[in-house]
Amino acid sequence: MVPDRVYVMDRGYAKFALFQRIIDAGSSFVCRTRDNNVFGVTEERELSDEALAAGIVRDAVVHFPNGKDVLKGPLRIVESECTPHRKASGKRGRGGPEQGDTILACPLIALWTGGKPTLRTYERVCFDFIGLAEENEFLAHIAKLQRQS
Repeated sequence: MVPDRVYVMDRGYAKFALFQRIIDAGSSFVCRTRDNNVFGVTEERELSDEALAAGIVRDAVVHFPNGKDVLKGPLRIVESECTPHRKASGKRGRGGPEQGDTILACPLIALWTGGKPTLRTYERVCFDFIGLAEENEFLAHIAKLQRQS
């Protein structure tokens, strides 16, 4: 782990030990959580008009009982509205567990670009974070999205 970074992960990578390693390194993370995660709410944070307009439906500080032996402190959950992807067959998503109607990582991309994230934007974020794209390519993609919005 590298300090002063933001790691973006999907729910398949939601591991409490990884989260704590990122925090210990002095970085942050954004991760879409599983729909069946169990957590206790420490604090519900008030949503600003700007957050509500952006589709944020929840901002809370939580603790995960299943992660109590690994996590040293609480985490923050931010949920935003989303429309589940529907295939022409009528099924949702790409298979696997059904997607809920809220999501975690997309608000970060939306706030940065000023628009709804596309699959290509998400791929660019992933490629940049794993080193398959140069930072200037990623920033050029983000700048293009900002000009379009």
